[in-house]
Amino acid sequence: MLFNFVIGLSTVLFPAILFLLYDFHKKDQELRAEFNQRLGSLTIESNRAKAKTTSLEKKRSISDSKISRLESEKENLEAKLHSLSQDLISETLATIVKGVSVHNLDSSKQKLRDAIKALQRNGIDFDQEFKDKKFEQVQLAYDEAMRREGARLERERMKQRLRDEKKALEERDKQIQRLEKEFKVIESALEKALKKQLEHHQGEIEWLTSQLDDVKSKLDRAQSRADRSSVGYIYIASNVGSFGEGVYTLGMTKRLEPMDVVKELGETNAVPFPFDIHMIVQSEKAAELELHLNKSLASYRLNKVDSKKPFFQVELEKIKSLLEESEAQIEYQTSVPEAIEYRESRSVLEELAEKSTDEENFKKAA
Repeated sequence: MLFNFVIGLSTVLFPAILFLLYDFHKKDQELRAEFNQRLGSLTIESNRAKAKTTSLEKKRSISDSKISRLESEKENLEAKLHSLSQDLISETLATIVKGVSVHNLDSSKQKLRDAIKALQRNGIDFDQEFKDKKFEQVQLAYDEAMRREGARLERERMKQRLRDEKKALEERDKQIQRLEKEFKVIESALEKALKKQLEHHQGEIEWLTSQLDDVKSKLDRAQSRADRSSVGYIYIASNVGSFGEGVYTLGMTKRLEPMDVVKELGETNAVPFPFDIHMIVQSEKAAELELHLNKSLASYRLNKVDSKKPFFQVELEKIKSLLEESEAQIEYQTSVPEAIEYRESRSVLEELAEKSTDEENFKKAA
């Protein structure tokens, strides 16, 4: 009976089980189909993604290549721009150098500085070594201008010296002629006097003899100087009214009367007051002594550019010691300048100032 129950139950359940198995198999197939479909779709998407990635990588490679090329072009352009800027500075420097003189070193350097700054404002700069070399070229041009100017001034000084020597020789010749003429006149007068009564003209004879000896001595000295072309005088002078205390000038002359040269210096319109002589020095080598003094006093020179203007801010004792070292013969010297016109002018100004003050006080009192 149990068997029959089982058989009967199996008969009822078997179809249901078959249906369930069929349904499970069907759903499994559907799931597999859906899975395969999704897997295929994912594969397609993956392939597309790979293709896109490959394309992006190619584009990136192309972009990197373009960037590298652009960077290389940029570097080349910057190098060309820097080279052109250097050429521009060099051309500017050439123009500046042509115009360099002994008077415009600072302004020439400023022009170069402005040209460099103009390029720097546009993002173009130069290393310090490049700039130093360019400024050094300006300095070299200035040094060359100074050398040429010094040579020119030396030529002018030599020309002036030749003119002075010529003038001194002419004066010397004139004096010799005058003295020779005077000597002959006195000699003739003496001979005439001697022909007369000796006793009645003894005093005149003695006087004429003395005059003759004096003229003869001067003639001998003049002829001696004419024979010695290097003999001359060094003068030391000051002009307190024009330049103040402690400023001295020096010069050389071959004139027989060196005081005349200093007098002529004060007679020009270039200075308001006459010069005062402090020393007159006779030397066998006057030109060499003048050059020695100028070199020894170079650090005291007021005008560092023009050597034709020998004015020095120095103690008079310093000049005197240099002259004593040279063993030159000092014929005249004084440490205190007379400065007569200057002191009289000061007195007049003080009197006028005092008078003006008195008048103002009088007006205030009134």
